[in-house]
Amino acid sequence: MANIINQEISEFGPLPNDRSIWSIKVSYDIRFRDDEVSVDFDDAVKLWEDDRGEPFGGGDDQITPYPLPSRFRASSSLVSREKTIMVFRDQLDTEAGGEEVKAQIWLRRADSGGAADDEVYTPIKEMSP
Repeated sequence: MANIINQEISEFGPLPNDRSIWSIKVSYDIRFRDDEVSVDFDDAVKLWEDDRGEPFGGGDDQITPYPLPSRFRASSSLVSREKTIMVFRDQLDTEAGGEEVKAQIWLRRADSGGAADDEVYTPIKEMSP
């Protein structure tokens, strides 16, 4: 089964011409088995603010929902993927002080229905929107 590896938030920050909008880039690799090469897959990424179990923090805050998945073909046994998510600064600013942001990445064989082949989180990035 295909699996997501090397996932990270690789870049983030406000747009140069509009500091109220932030660009967050999520990078990851997907490892495919031989029988999955040349097969179509769907993937998507959503953002969370991690509360790290803080008292009165409640659960993690979902910043963005999953968008419609992107379809791609597994062209080799290792495919690099990258998604850029645009969010308003106010969406990121969920609490006083800095924010701890993570991305959740979802992957599934196209048109298969059912559960994801893999779903992982990136490590947390500290941000101060």
